[in-house]
Amino acid sequence: MYLPNQTFSDRVTLLEMLFEFESGSLSDYTRPLIDAMYEELESDPDFMAIDESDEEEGSAYVDEKLADHLLSAFKSFAVEDKKLYGVNEAGKTLLMEMR
Repeated sequence: MYLPNQTFSDRVTLLEMLFEFESGSLSDYTRPLIDAMYEELESDPDFMAIDESDEEEGSAYVDEKLADHLLSAFKSFAVEDKKLYGVNEAGKTLLMEMR
């Protein structure tokens, strides 16, 4: 459900966009967030059981945590030229881009 040149602020669309952009490149803003989440989750036996049994479910769990963080950090999100941005008072922050 790629949304070319659209702005949105809801959780459902954000989760869909995180899924759509998953195979793309992470920005300098997003990469450390995801790395820290995986590092934290590696000590969680429940997550490790999910990730080992169903990698897709493990990835969805990380997307949920990432969405929580992004929704608290940004007022809205924009897709422009195959790039996903977070938007707040400071301006636009690149989150991910499609290859």
